[in-house]
Amino acid sequence: MTVLFVFGLFLLLNNLMKTHRTDNCTSKAWFDYLRAFFSICVVFHHMVKCNSVSQVEQVVYENLGYLSVAVFFMISGYGMAYKYSQGYPQKYMIRKIANLLGEYLLVNALYAIWELIEFHSIDVDLAVENFKHGIMYADNSWYILLILIVYLLMDTTNFLLINKEVSFQLRSKVIIGFMIVFWAGYTALLIIMGWGGYWYVSFGSFMLGMIIFRNKQLLIRSVRSTFIIVFIIFILSIISSIMIDKWSVSIVIKVISSSTFAFLCVLLGTKFEARDSKIIKLLSNISLEVYLLHGLSFRLLRNTLYYVGSDYLFSALSIVICLLLAFVLRGVFNMIKKMQNLQITNKTAIRL
Repeated sequence: MTVLFVFGLFLLLNNLMKTHRTDNCTSKAWFDYLRAFFSICVVFHHMVKCNSVSQVEQVVYENLGYLSVAVFFMISGYGMAYKYSQGYPQKYMIRKIANLLGEYLLVNALYAIWELIEFHSIDVDLAVENFKHGIMYADNSWYILLILIVYLLMDTTNFLLINKEVSFQLRSKVIIGFMIVFWAGYTALLIIMGWGGYWYVSFGSFMLGMIIFRNKQLLIRSVRSTFIIVFIIFILSIISSIMIDKWSVSIVIKVISSSTFAFLCVLLGTKFEARDSKIIKLLSNISLEVYLLHGLSFRLLRNTLYYVGSDYLFSALSIVICLLLAFVLRGVFNMIKKMQNLQITNKTAIRL
């Protein structure tokens, strides 16, 4: 599995080149590259649970998971702050939530169908218990459920503030503050109820992404010094996580390490950029689907009906099946979006 992982990373790293820009800005192409790169990292993070690996590999892949998700949260927060700065189109968030929820429910239906095929029944009690941990049928889908909740909270907050004619700058500050309160409240709930989960670890980078966008002009003027400071904090947090075993302290350390890691990835985009690669664009476009479907590809290869014994064959086939399923699902929803846009265009033309 590690050989395949290293080979994949080599191909992705080969698409990097030093940027020729002088504005110190992170480009959209860099964010596409991060989505492509870390979507593969997430797949291998979960694949390690299905393969026989050394203890060192286990530790590396386990930590790679929450760091990768933090990058996705960072990109989401940065992107939402950008949308706010552009005027926040009417019903934009509602359409975004509807599309994401539709895709999420469809993927969960696919998981449920496979459970019926494999076991001839659906374990309702297990489904309820999983929901407490932020997931439905789709494996490791807590990230999507949290993003849906966050988008809904942001849209509601923004709607209330717009009605009161609050400026964008103040609006964004209030929304970031509201997200921090939500994050702290949910973290406390997890600890009190003993549910566990990963939401509190990586979600901090979402707010950090919004903060970075709001202060990007200040950041542009001090990229090198910022990078050095953040890098030092990240290294210290990693060392601390190894030395400290106390659970409550380890949560804080992971929050710091995940946020600083995602921040470093954004800062690297000021010095590097991705080549114009069809592979990168494809992986970036289907990164959400890869996240949602990689667990299903594992189930299709190792289950009670048949079992792929070879770890190498299992790893390779998992990647291929996951990418194929993701590509098909992305194609279906692209068609749905085109139909929606066509309906909106027709309605606008009729009104005119």
